[in-house]
Order: sequence, then structure tokens, then C-alpha cells
Amino acid sequence: MNHENEAVGQPEEVENSEVSTKCLTVVKQYCTNQISKGDTICKITQTILTDETEAMEPPGKTVKSYVTMLNDWD
Repeated sequence: MNHENEAVGQPEEVENSEVSTKCLTVVKQYCTNQISKGDTICKITQTILTDETEAMEPPGKTVKSYVTMLNDWD
């Protein structure tokens, strides 16, 4: 499967914010083989737990949305 033409989309559950922008940047780094999946998940989790002060949903659900993106990419 060719992933070059696929845009890394934002999960519907994730609010458009600075946190989602940071997390999507990390996802893009994973998709371009700049970082490992484990490091990607760690960075996403740290970003969500550190920067998300008024979350619309529990942090675990937000992390799961991004992990789903990673799995879809794989």
C-alpha cells in the first residue's frame, strides 16, 4: 500500500487545538520513519497529559485516537 498520497487526518474525537497540532506533528514524524512507534506514543501521551488543560474527553480516549491513526498507517 502506498502511503505517500495519504494525508494524516485528524480524528473526529480530537478537538482542533495546539495539542492536536503537536500530536499530529509527531504522527507525521512516525509516518516518515523519523521516530519509532513507541517513541511516538510516548510523545503523544506526554503532550496530552502536559498541555491539555481543558480536555473535552479523557486523556486515554484521546491517546487511543492517535494510536488508531498509527495502526491505520501501518
